[in-house]
Amino acid sequence: MPLQEVASAGPPGRLRLGISACLLGESVRYDGGDKRAPLLCDVVACRVDWVPVCPEVEIGLATPRPPMILLGGSRTLRLWTPSTAEDHTGTMRAWARERVAGLGAAGLAGYVLKSRSPSCGLRTVPVHDASGQPIGAASGLFASALARGLPQLPLAEETELEDPAALTQFLRRAFFYRRWQQRQEPLLPFHRRHRALLLASGAAATRRLDRQLAVAEGDGEDLAVRYGQEALRILRHVPSRRCHARNLGWVVGHLVVHVGDRQRRRNVEAYRAYARGELPWAEATSLLRHSAEEVAVATVLESAYLFPEPAEWELLVRLDRLQPPECAPVN
Repeated sequence: MPLQEVASAGPPGRLRLGISACLLGESVRYDGGDKRAPLLCDVVACRVDWVPVCPEVEIGLATPRPPMILLGGSRTLRLWTPSTAEDHTGTMRAWARERVAGLGAAGLAGYVLKSRSPSCGLRTVPVHDASGQPIGAASGLFASALARGLPQLPLAEETELEDPAALTQFLRRAFFYRRWQQRQEPLLPFHRRHRALLLASGAAATRRLDRQLAVAEGDGEDLAVRYGQEALRILRHVPSRRCHARNLGWVVGHLVVHVGDRQRRRNVEAYRAYARGELPWAEATSLLRHSAEEVAVATVLESAYLFPEPAEWELLVRLDRLQPPECAPVN
């Protein structure tokens, strides 16, 4: 039976994210323990709705249980318990197909997986031969099914998200994915709202999207699919301080003719202080947000980079406070 999931109707704006149950502190690992991830549990959990999954428990295995491995050396990987010579491959694959289909209908916006797990590891899970010697690496069986069944869903291992900057970008990507899945507006306005967000992660790739949309006729399904795939690929990259500074400079430029001299100087100084590594991103952005709201510049107010969803903004601010106080300045 599946572990208890959160109710499908959570507070408006909250993300629904899948997660390996052990990362939330649930004692479901083979040794009866957990692998609680403090950043996910203590910082992110108050703003998202987690959907915990433990493949081993959900296929009926006990806790604790003998450890399993990925067994290679044949055309397909097998999920194997060496101490009992039990093969759980068929059971796991059948369960995973059904579970992934259910998760796809549950409105997930992303998934955090336990690294090196023979079921949940997204990459670099050790593969052994019949004698128990490592012969390579692969994805866990459930992680593979998840990536095949929901190919655009943002996925990450918990080790990747121990860095607040990487976790911030994963959440940005998850919020984008949800907006993309729920999109009702035409493609061009959607891209216009998200252009600064994309530029922060990949300027050259974003400009290629600009050109593709400029010459496209209409808003065809093929174009929309390609756009979504490319945008989500761009957002895999964690922006540098230089890229964030470029975006804040764009905001300052759009506001310059609408604000008074005093506010203009404040905006420029906030941008420069961030670029020098003297001001956190959230503080500099808050100042520019306030300035944009005062003069109601539509181009800035519609930007998902400067004005993300309220739940997203709260998470960005919380995580920005965990960034190192001193960063390398922009040259």
